[in-house]
Amino acid sequence: MKNKSKYLILLALLIAAITISCGSPPAEEQSREETAIPVKAKVYPLRDIDETVNASGKVEGIQEVQVIAEVGGTIMEVDATLGRKVNEGDIIAVIDDRTISAQYKQAESQLEAARNGFEQAKKDYQRYQRLFDEGNVSSFEFEQAEYAFKNAKASLKMAEAGYETAAKQYEDTRIKSPIDGYITYRYIDQYQLISPGTPVADIVNDSKVLVKFGVSTAEVSKLKVGQKAKLTAENHPEEEYKGYVKGVSRGAERTTLTYPVEVEALNASRKLKSGMLVDVSIIVDSYKKTLAVPSDIFVETDKMVGVYVVENGKARFRTVSWDVSVDTLVIVEAGITDSDTVVYEGENNLTEGAAVRVVSARVGE
Repeated sequence: MKNKSKYLILLALLIAAITISCGSPPAEEQSREETAIPVKAKVYPLRDIDETVNASGKVEGIQEVQVIAEVGGTIMEVDATLGRKVNEGDIIAVIDDRTISAQYKQAESQLEAARNGFEQAKKDYQRYQRLFDEGNVSSFEFEQAEYAFKNAKASLKMAEAGYETAAKQYEDTRIKSPIDGYITYRYIDQYQLISPGTPVADIVNDSKVLVKFGVSTAEVSKLKVGQKAKLTAENHPEEEYKGYVKGVSRGAERTTLTYPVEVEALNASRKLKSGMLVDVSIIVDSYKKTLAVPSDIFVETDKMVGVYVVENGKARFRTVSWDVSVDTLVIVEAGITDSDTVVYEGENNLTEGAAVRVVSARVGE
């Protein structure tokens, strides 16, 4: 009976030893896992990066005009509905022309009389000149004919000027659009009495738009006419409008000390309206298939600047050289490659050769 009990005790001890040896990691390995520093790391692939200058500005139509009445009078007709599409030369308002029309007809008659008088004086002058050359009239008679001719010539010029003025005034009673575009504002109503210089309507040609804004001293040195630009509006950010830099000032604006810039863009959809605020992105440089990493993952050790990469569970410091930064990214020239697993969180806790445990590893942008 005692022998049987001893046998059972030995069997139980053997089973417990086997269970412990199979189910638990070696103490040394378990200790290494517990002391490894947790980090987040990823691989940064090669990519295309555009360096941009970004700004905001207000949209203007490529042409914006305020139509002004050239003559005064009562508005008899108005065809200036807001949003109406007009072509250059379309009539948008008519002023009562009865008085001006009478003045125009009078000027027309005066011009006709002046022309007839000039032709007659010219014939008389030529006839008296011939007679004077033949000795058949006195110098006094010739001078009288010459004087009459000069007066007739001056009268004709005055009549022509008067006719042109009257014709212009008559023409100005028909107020016309000077450009192709859309009416954005109307200032007058039918039967309103207006004076010369009164605003009639605002007209905008927004087939193209112009955006004006200011940039800093550091940014203006990167800009030049012809660079590509993109416009986006807050009310439809999914749509981009392609444009280009139309003008860059060589001098700063006196009050803001920024440099004025103009960007022109196509507006085929007509969704961009005059007065809208838009974001502008101007491409000043492009980097093709380049390695770029965030600037905030860099650390300094022993007066060297670089990043940590993960190799076989160890942190390895790599000195990185670069020349250009784009926004929050640094364009890498040397030190790491697009196959390295780069630590992007937890790097400040590392030293060379420290054991690390990657808790997040993926391919990043």
